[in-house]
Amino acid sequence: MLTGCGMPINRRAIAKTITVEKSNSKYEVGVYFLITTDSSDKPEPYYVTGEGKTLSLAFAKTESTAATEVFYAQNEILLLSDNLSRKDVEETIEYFSDESFSRANMSVLSYKSESKFNAKILEEETKWLEKLMSDTDDYVPRLYGLNKSKDYIIPYYKVYKYGSKITEMRILGKNGKTKKIMDKYTQLVSVIMGTRDEFELEIDGEIYVANNLSISNDVEDNNGQLVQCVTLRGKFDTAAKDTEDKKIIQKANEQIVKEFSNIYNLYCDELSTDIFEFDWWYENYDKKLFKNNSDTKIIFKSILTK
Repeated sequence: MLTGCGMPINRRAIAKTITVEKSNSKYEVGVYFLITTDSSDKPEPYYVTGEGKTLSLAFAKTESTAATEVFYAQNEILLLSDNLSRKDVEETIEYFSDESFSRANMSVLSYKSESKFNAKILEEETKWLEKLMSDTDDYVPRLYGLNKSKDYIIPYYKVYKYGSKITEMRILGKNGKTKKIMDKYTQLVSVIMGTRDEFELEIDGEIYVANNLSISNDVEDNNGQLVQCVTLRGKFDTAAKDTEDKKIIQKANEQIVKEFSNIYNLYCDELSTDIFEFDWWYENYDKKLFKNNSDTKIIFKSILTK
């Protein structure tokens, strides 16, 4: 059997997952790949690593260790260590963009730098992560979806015995600052970014689900001042009686507005993140009305109905 360029497939390593981390000013990369041998129909998993002052050198050493040509076009997952800076991530994206043989638009996740990988671990984790990619509504960016002119928001993942889960998100600001989005806000942030349409709320010790969610950005007149209004709309599931429904839904709307404000204060004010697409309304209205974005006001609304 031949690959697209005519090389026997049993002489080529098919990359499935790539890990990138940095230590002592050197990149440390690893490639989890599969090789089909003449003696077995089942692909054999391997994980090889290499390091270098540049990604090119690190990958060259990795491929040398593999003792075979590595084919990256089918790679599905890119795992970035949490010790990588914004600049390091940009260099990683540029590396894969520049190399014509490796234009795989892989899913990008973050992992803790002390994680220890081997072929067996990555075989299992890749299986669960592939399932996560197909099943989840959480925000998981693709490599070429990371825009250099904007902040990167990369989710952390954790693999459990029977699956994987996104536990928090990491913001790599275009201004060089970094910050983590806490676990309790990740679902709502995914909704805000339009990559999830439901999330769970805890109200008075009970768990409820808000679904069919959408976010809108509008400009409103607030006592003579134009303000940006970010509004969440959707349905709220509750089995309570009508009177109790109204109270629970009111509490849900109040809680969401509070969490909107917390997310803005924790992440958007300090960083230049586009979580709320703050520039959208400003660029679509007469700029003479505003001196700059910071002179304007933002308000949040939640309109959930049964």
